[in-house]
Order: sequence, then C-alpha cells, then structure tokens
Amino acid sequence: MFYVGNSPEYYEGIVRNIDERIKSEEKIKYLSYHDYLTDLYNRYFFEEELKRLDSQRLYPISIIIADINGFKLVNDTFGHKKGDEILKNTAKILKSCFRKEDIIARYGGDEFIIILPSTSKAVADSIVERVDDLFKSNFYSEFIMSLSFGIVTKESKEQNINELIKIAEDNMYRHKLMEKQSLHSSMIVSLEKALEERNYETQEHMHRMRSLALKLGKKLKFSEDKLDELSLLSSLHDIGKIAISDSIILNPSKLTSEEHEIMKKHTEIGFRIANSNSVLASIAKGILAHH
Repeated sequence: MFYVGNSPEYYEGIVRNIDERIKSEEKIKYLSYHDYLTDLYNRYFFEEELKRLDSQRLYPISIIIADINGFKLVNDTFGHKKGDEILKNTAKILKSCFRKEDIIARYGGDEFIIILPSTSKAVADSIVERVDDLFKSNFYSEFIMSLSFGIVTKESKEQNINELIKIAEDNMYRHKLMEKQSLHSSMIVSLEKALEERNYETQEHMHRMRSLALKLGKKLKFSEDKLDELSLLSSLHDIGKIAISDSIILNPSKLTSEEHEIMKKHTEIGFRIANSNSVLASIAKGILAHH
C-alpha cells in the first residue's frame, strides 16, 4: 500500500487462485481414508474408527466380516476386470443395506468388514440375511457367487474388540468351508448350464460325449474313480469357451487368424478355471490337452 499524504494512492500485491491446490489436497486426504476401487473406507480408516467407536456409550457394537465365495474362479475365468466389477457391485450392495453411521470398509482382497455401533447381535443377523439375499439375487447369473459371514457383538468393556474380530474371522472361514462343501455339486451343474445357455454346448451333445467317453473308459477297464473323472471331463472339456467373446464363438463364417488364436486359448482358460477349484483340479490337465 502506497500513500500520498494521509491517503492511500494504490495497492500492490499478488493474488493466486488456489482452488486446484485445495482440490488436490482434499483428494489426497480422501484417498488416504478410502479404497480407490470400491470407494469404501480402507483398512487404516477402519482401525482408527474402531478405536474411536469402542466406547461404552455405544454398546452393543456388532462387527460383521464378509468374504466373497468363488471370487478366484471368476478372476481366473473372466480376468481381473470382471473381478473388479464384482467388488464394486458388492460395495454398492453393502452401502444400500447399512446405515450412514455404520463403518463399511474393504478389509482385504475380497473381504469386507462393517462396524455397527449400538446394534445387537439379533439386528446384525437380520441385516446379514438381507445382504445375503440381495447379493445372491444380483449375482444369480454369475458363478456360484455367495457370501460367507462372521458376526460378533461387544456388549461390555471387559471384552477385547480385537479378540472379537479374530473370532468373527474364524466364524467366517468356518462358514466358508461349509459353503464350499455344499457348493461342490452345484458348481459343476452351473458350469454345464453356462455352456448350454450360451449355446456353446447343447445338452444332447454333452450327454453323447459323456456316454461315448464312459463306454471307452469301461472298455479300457478304468476304475470307478477314473470313470467319474472321465465323465466330468467329457462334460466340461470346453468350459474355457465361456470366457471367449460370443462374436468369435458363435461366428458362422471362417475365423480370421487373430480370432483363431484367441479361440485356441479356451483350453488354457479352461485349465485355469479347473485348477482354481479343488473339485475340478483332477480334470485340469485333461482340459488343457483335449485338442
């Protein structure tokens, strides 16, 4: 400021627009608390909030851990892009089922954890049922997609919150093992159905393949275990085709050399699908070599 006598003649200074800097700082702060893929809170934020919310005035506090069953199979079959899409959609389902004051975080790869202040075990159980139903209805057309849950509730200050989370994790993994056992046969049915529904294999073709393969196996005096393996292989030898574009698979005209190279990959894809699941691992090499 410059004066002439007692009156200011003019002002001099520098004005800068810092809107972009403020936006950048806000974005960095946001990302430090959020998972970049799902837009949920990240594990660091969850652990900080857990300390804040572990207060007697908020008891009972319920904690839910959820894990996606069959996620590796989808990643191996359709790639990580499809896997990311499922994680994002799962996050949307979780957001729609919980309150604003609940803390929903991505806990690991395909694991999520939720803190529910002032929530009893009975209420947490009912919310889990709603999440499970919504998840199954949204992913009905996917590969045996379901969730495994672990739920614990802290009701007194004597209980250690971190020990309770460990119990919730153990319960979730136990649920996952039980779910895995019940899904073995339905997974095979679903894979066969996936081939049939996309017109890659007709039911008649699969039955013919299975019948002929078993006749040959019996002629070669295969054991019952080997015959079961052969039956499964004859049904699912082309399972890798479900990850090949319909424009190639269902193309009535001659394939280009590039398309033919893509088509040939269905044996490798099928091998990865089978190898990612203990039920199908025994036929993985057969799928890879069936051409």
